[in-house]
Parts: sequence; C-alpha cells; structure tokens
Amino acid sequence: MAVNHQKVVANYLNKHKVTEKQISNSQPTSKDKQGIYADKSRKPRFIKRKPPPVIHGKANISHLPDELLLELFEYLDAASLLTSACVCKKWQEITNDNSLWITIYKNYAKFKGRPVIPTGKLPLSYWKDLCLKRCSEERNKNVQKMMKRIHLYTGLPENTVKCLKKCGITYQLTTLDNHGVERSYRSSDIFYHTMSVSIRWYNLQGLAIKSLRKLKILSCNPLFFNSQGVVIPNSPYQRSLLTEVSIKWENWKKENKPIKEDENIQLYKISNDILLATWKADGELAFIVCGFHHNNFINRCLLGSYKCQYEPKEHKVISDDIDPNYGLHHYKCTVELRNIRQSIWNQQFQGLECKQNNIVNNICALILRRSNDVTDRLPVDKQIQLPWKTELFKGIVKDVCWLDVTLLDERGEVFWSLSSPVYTMSKETTKNVAMDFEYKDESKLEMTIKTVDVEVLIQLNEMDDGTRFITHLELQLDISLVDTWFGTSYRIPGKQVTEKQTENTISY
Repeated sequence: MAVNHQKVVANYLNKHKVTEKQISNSQPTSKDKQGIYADKSRKPRFIKRKPPPVIHGKANISHLPDELLLELFEYLDAASLLTSACVCKKWQEITNDNSLWITIYKNYAKFKGRPVIPTGKLPLSYWKDLCLKRCSEERNKNVQKMMKRIHLYTGLPENTVKCLKKCGITYQLTTLDNHGVERSYRSSDIFYHTMSVSIRWYNLQGLAIKSLRKLKILSCNPLFFNSQGVVIPNSPYQRSLLTEVSIKWENWKKENKPIKEDENIQLYKISNDILLATWKADGELAFIVCGFHHNNFINRCLLGSYKCQYEPKEHKVISDDIDPNYGLHHYKCTVELRNIRQSIWNQQFQGLECKQNNIVNNICALILRRSNDVTDRLPVDKQIQLPWKTELFKGIVKDVCWLDVTLLDERGEVFWSLSSPVYTMSKETTKNVAMDFEYKDESKLEMTIKTVDVEVLIQLNEMDDGTRFITHLELQLDISLVDTWFGTSYRIPGKQVTEKQTENTISY
C-alpha cells in the first residue's frame, strides 16, 4: 500500500511541476509596494490573504462576514431594516443593499407592468429610496382626491377625519433634556372634533420635567398599504414636525403661573397648541394635551419633515377695483367651545362686516355678538370644564376648555383659523336694573386669546343658578392681515383714535 501511495504522489507532483519557463512568464513586469500586479486587469495566481481579525472575548454578530449578514437581513421586513440601519455604519450599508429593497419595491410600490430596472451600476440605496418615494407619492395622491369635497357648514375639507384614520396617522411626543437625551412617546388618546383634533399623552415614564429643554409634536405617517388601501402591520413611516417649543422649565415656571388647577393638578398653557399639567404633590409631569385645527392639518402631517414644519402655499391675491369696502364684509365664522372629548357650545355667524370708518388703530373688529343686545343672548348649556385622566387618576378642571374658530372670506376660503386652550377670568358682579329681572344679578366672565394678527374676545355672564350666557363675541383683526389677503391698502401708519370712532368700540 505504501509503494502505491508513493507512486500516486509522485505522479501528481510531476503533472503539477512548474518549469522555469512558466515561472519567467508568470513574473510581473512591475510591482507596487505590496508586490501586487500594477496591471489591475490581471490577477495574480497566488494572493496572500489577510489574517482573520483578532477576537477578544466571545464572538458576536458584528464579526460575521457581510455576505452572511445580508442573508440574515433578507428575513426582515422594511420597518425592521430601517431600524437596523440605525445600529452602525456597517449595518446601514448592508440594509441599504438593492437586492433587499427591490423585492419590497415590487410588493408595495404602485407601478404599471414590470418595474424598469436601469442598466449600469446602481447607487447602493437606489431601490430603497425609490420604494419609499413611490409609496409616499401614491399615499399623498389618494389623500388629495379625498380632500376635494368641502363641508358646507365649516368650509373645511369634509373628509379630514376619514383621511387621518385611513392613513393610520399616529402622533409622537419627543422631549429633549438638559443632558441632550431624547425620549419619544406615542400618544395615549386621539379625539376628533368638528374643526380640530385633540391628542393626549399621560404615560410619560422617565421624563423629568425639571430638566426639560424642548418639546416636539410629530405625526407618524405609514407608507405601506395593502391592495384594499389598509395600512399593513408594522409599516415603516415618515415623521413630520407639527409644533416645537423650546422651554427651560424652571425659568419658565417663575415667569408663568398656572391658568387653572384642581385639588390634584395645575394646568400651564405652554403655547396656543399645547397644554401641560403637573402634579401638585411633587411638581412632576402629569399629562400633555395638544389641539390642531383641521385647516391644512393633512398637509402638515404628510408634507412636512422631521426638522421643518409644512409651509402652506402662498395665497393668491384676487383684487377688486369696483368694491370700495372690498375685504371688510361678508365674512362667515364658526366658533366652538369644547373639551378634549366633546363639544360644549357651537354656533355659526354669517354676514360679518366692519365699515371702513370703524377701523381703529388699524384694527378691524368683526362683532359676532354685541354686549348691549340683552334680548339675544347665547346660552351655554354644558359646563365649561376640562375632564382629565391618567393611568391611575382622573378629575375635572373647571372654567377651562378649548376654543376652535374658522373664519371664511366672501368666496368661502379659510381666511383665518384657531385651535387653542382658553380659560375664564372673573370680573366684578354687576346689577343693572334696566335688564329683565331674570338677568338682575350676574357675574361677568371673560375669555381672551391673542395670536400675531387676531385677538378673540368672549364675554360671559353667569346667573346665580350657574346658568351662563355668551353676551359678547368679537374678533379683532390686524388690518395688515386683510391687506395681505385681499391686496387692499386700509392700513394707515400712525392713525389716531378719534372721539367718533371710540363710540363704536366696546368697553369692558
């Protein structure tokens, strides 16, 4: 057996013996510093392989070769791939591989016929970027079709709530503390109203309000839908910034008092969008509520980005040289008082106007209800209060609610809108014998909310039995807002108030 074995080995060596001529022909004409062929098109027969990396301790998944990791990532869905891309740079490159995303593209992107595969070398994330782009465009296209119908009562898009639900849009609260630590929380509750949406967070574990530096509210917009238009489970989503507030809580609290409170919590109005509650016992955060008006809300959700809010298209001015009071008449306004869950009071006012000689200090006042008209008061049947709850507690804060306003111009376009928390402020008790006996003893209350261009004034009278009536309701518009919208020139710099004009204003 040994002799036969030697013969087999000798024959193998003779067949594979390299002659001197073959060696001379295989020598490279030029070498680089490592001894590799300078001619990159020719490969050497023998290349010295790099030694395997030294592993200290136990081996982990990061030591696997890229080819094996790619095979593992083939079992993940799109959302998991996007999450894995955030682990490290190596994983980001592998999860962006075109071989992974072309299959996802074929399953979820809308296209006619077969997908056109471009020739040549493709960028690393070509199919990923194209897939997310096509899915986003298709979703937005379907939404725009649904938003064409206008509600006859409010003048807002009729299917806003339907679109929000069908698109599966959820909301996220993101906080940043003094140490740069960012935390995110999904909304606990979502409530839809006639002209707005309410969102609430009360499961805020690990958030210390004393170190709070920034608050962000974002919408999370799914991208993948099935053939019936239903969001698939665990779909990847885009985030869009809705509102952002920079706040150093300890400094801010010294300058701002709570607007209302009960035996358990104190309410703070952070902005016209956000209401924040803290516990009386320890001053920690209890819950956060925000409200957004339906006007442009769908576009704010779908067309914004993580860092920048959606900017509406510039309004196209339609001028009118015939009407001398153009832009001062035929307004329609819908006003609603509500809490987080339900409506408290709602009414619409039509034919609103302001005469040109009644513009005082460049303020155009639209009177929805006059205080001197005692025969036509607006009863508020439900209590003005804000019910609240957390995982363990619940309660009611009185004399605070949410105000929604939609103001339409004479063409039925949304001229101005508002959704903001408001609260009542008590005034002195008045006794007016000229009034009917039923309104003899009244307690005067006021609610005001001011934005950059508009101030809303609401006056209420409360009877001894607790019945409340809205006796005065007014919108004060900066005349520059009217000039910008209608292309007029009513604003007069430095205009003084005359005695005749003060007679037309309302004093409180």
